Amino acid sequence: MPPLRVAMKELLDSSADADRRQARDELYAAVLRQLTADEARILAVLARGAPFPVVDVVTRQATLLRNASTVGEAAGVTLRDEVPSYLTRLIGLGLVEREGVRAELEPQYEILATDGLVREAAASGRRARLVRGTVRLSPFGSRFWAACDPEKSRAR
Repeated sequence: MPPLRVAMKELLDSSADADRRQARDELYAAVLRQLTADEARILAVLARGAPFPVVDVVTRQATLLRNASTVGEAAGVTLRDEVPSYLTRLIGLGLVEREGVRAELEPQYEILATDGLVREAAASGRRARLVRGTVRLSPFGSRFWAACDPEKSRAR
């Protein structure tokens, strides 16, 4: 049997024998293997519960920059220019979700509008505008963090 078919058979066989806890642990382990260190730092900050501002830079024809946010700075990520990519990946994994604008974050939106990446993207497009939102952990992200939070093992 070709290797891909063998791998699929092994997955199907293991799912038939797994209980809920084992299945959840396997899911979380698979997600964890896909994360970068900077993405883990972003999750740790979002796990504190506060939403963070996010903006897209768009024109009528295209999105020039998606998911720029101050959360990377708060998390102390190494590659600040990659925060939009990190957030896009975390959203794709279902760990983070975008929501609408929060009025109480207005000062942070103003700071974000002056960010180099945002300004550069806005300057590259004709009639570019900022679309504001917020990011926070999704319900799945909260369950994932509860299972993986390294601080929980220290508290025991």
